[in-house]
Amino acid sequence: MGVGVLATTWVSAPAAPTAPPTPVSVEDMSRIEALAPLAGELDQEVDRLRAQLATVPKAPEPRRDPFSFGDWRPAPREALPVIVAESPVELLAELPPAVLWPSLAAVMVDPTGTTAIVAWGDTIEFLTAGGTFKDFRVVTISGTTLDLRHEPTGALRTLTLR
Repeated sequence: MGVGVLATTWVSAPAAPTAPPTPVSVEDMSRIEALAPLAGELDQEVDRLRAQLATVPKAPEPRRDPFSFGDWRPAPREALPVIVAESPVELLAELPPAVLWPSLAAVMVDPTGTTAIVAWGDTIEFLTAGGTFKDFRVVTISGTTLDLRHEPTGALRTLTLR
């Protein structure tokens, strides 16, 4: 332990003795004394700021209750003006129901002709040109497309392989 204390003292000791203080000239002292009133003003400002920090302002009273949404009142409603039609309004004709079209699953080409494989939900049908399937009639079949006509509405659609 003695060796450790000796080594620590040797390491922490300064390498050289401290330098003597520098002498201050008369000119430097006169400049320092000229700044004395400024130092006094600075001390007064520090005291004033400390006094200001000593008085803690009181927290303001809350203006609203963050846990309550207050009284709920419905907004006043204005009466809507009654519009009287000058002439009776014609009712629109009822639209036909939307057509659910099948999808083209595949096209097979063999020596007897071209056959389209059509899928509708869980049903699969093999159709040739001119053939019918539910409300549809096959108009034409090509290598990648199938033209179908919906017989009740007369709508024509081209189905394409995906």
